[in-house]
Amino acid sequence: MKLVLKKLPDQVAIEVEVAEDATCEDLKRQVQTDHQFDVSWQKVIFAGRIVSDEARLAEQGIKDGASLVLVVRKPDSAAAPAPAPAASTPAAAPQSPAPVATPAETQPAAAATPAADAAPVAAASTTPAFTPSDEALSAYAAPHQDQIY
Repeated sequence: MKLVLKKLPDQVAIEVEVAEDATCEDLKRQVQTDHQFDVSWQKVIFAGRIVSDEARLAEQGIKDGASLVLVVRKPDSAAAPAPAPAASTPAAAPQSPAPVATPAETQPAAAATPAADAAPVAAASTTPAFTPSDEALSAYAAPHQDQIY
């Protein structure tokens, strides 16, 4: 049977021919053979539902000339470049940890004066992203009164 697949995200129409008793996985393999999209990158959608790989196309109501949606998406690991291998270095002898300054040894930093041409910077907000309501606080506090200091 001949099927029309609308490939997303670029919406290119692809025609594929598969056997009448083909499964969705057979369809994906045919797409891989014809268009070099790895089977694991493909999702086939028909009538608003993702068709499972084991499902026979005819049992899903897919007939000759049917239109399906093919979503081709590379996995995140394939899209991201591989990290460069670390340069090999000879094993170094363990070093002692760096000395830690005590508060008496540290000098206070000089107050920074803003540059005349620098744009003013807005102060960081100290308001939390979520502020519980009074009802929520009292609902929590009532059973925990003995734990509140």
